[in-house]
Amino acid sequence: SLLHVGRGTRTIWTVEDPVERNLPGLIQLEVDEANGAGFDALLPALVRADYDTLFLGEIRDKATAAAGVRQSKAGRQVITTIHANDNVTAILRLIELAEDTPLSVMDSVRGVISQRLVGKLNPNWNRRSKNEKYKGRMPIHEVLIMTDELTEAVMSNAPLSKVKHIAAKNSQSTFRADAARLISAGITDEEEVRRVLGE
Repeated sequence: SLLHVGRGTRTIWTVEDPVERNLPGLIQLEVDEANGAGFDALLPALVRADYDTLFLGEIRDKATAAAGVRQSKAGRQVITTIHANDNVTAILRLIELAEDTPLSVMDSVRGVISQRLVGKLNPNWNRRSKNEKYKGRMPIHEVLIMTDELTEAVMSNAPLSKVKHIAAKNSQSTFRADAARLISAGITDEEEVRRVLGE
C-alpha cells in the first residue's frame, strides 16, 4: 500500500479522480475537470514538485499515460492502475496511450501486478443453492518483473502468444499458480477459478 511505501522519509503525491480516502502523510490532489483542475492543469505542479513517489489513480487517457512515463524516466517512482486483462495487455495498453516509443515506455516500467477476484467458498453452504456456494471474494495476482528478453519481444513486434509465453516465464506469480494456492487452502475451488480465468 501507499502507506507502506511512504514509511520513513519518502514524499508521496497522489493524483486521484476523486480522492477515495484521505491518507496521513500523503499530499493528495483531486482532479476536478469542471472547475479547471483537470490533469493538464495539475501537471505543471507535478513537474516542479519535489516528491519521491507519484500515485496516479488511473491511467485512462493519453495525457496521464504520457505524464506517468515522463515522471518515471525522470527518476521518480510512479505507481498507477490501468484497465487490462493481464500484465502483458497492461504494458501494451500503456505503450498505446503514452504515444512514446515502445523502448522508452518499456524502460520506464519495472514491474506489473494484475489482480482478479475469485469467490470464497461459503463454509455454511447447504450444497443445494448455487447462489450461496461462495461468500465474499479474495484476490489472485500475477507479478511480472520486466526483463531484457520481454522488452526485445515487444520491440520486435513478436506475436502476442510469444510475448505472453516470455512474460509467464519471467513472472514471479501467475493467476493460475496463485489460484492453486487458494484451492489447496480450501478458500476457493477449481470451478470458480475456471469461471474467473475464462478457462
